[in-house]
Amino acid sequence: MQNIDQLRSEIDQIHTQLGTLFKRRLVLTQKIWKIKKAQGLALIDQTREEQIIHQFDQSTSDLLEQKALQGFFKSLLVESKRFLEGQNLK
Repeated sequence: MQNIDQLRSEIDQIHTQLGTLFKRRLVLTQKIWKIKKAQGLALIDQTREEQIIHQFDQSTSDLLEQKALQGFFKSLLVESKRFLEGQNLK
């Protein structure tokens, strides 16, 4: 049986990976918004956002896990928008 410190260490490793991936996502999102702005496209694609939020719904039958994943991706989208707004890319 693992102890709390071992489990927390594994969580810390996941946080490091998530941070790196989220920073990469911010860069890509910024590039997409610049392209959309240059092409006169809508900056928000509600259909795409819904796809992102619900992309893992079919991978689990656990409703609490589904809601947690949906909440995670909603938060990710909100923070991405805040970042972009701070970059004056509205």
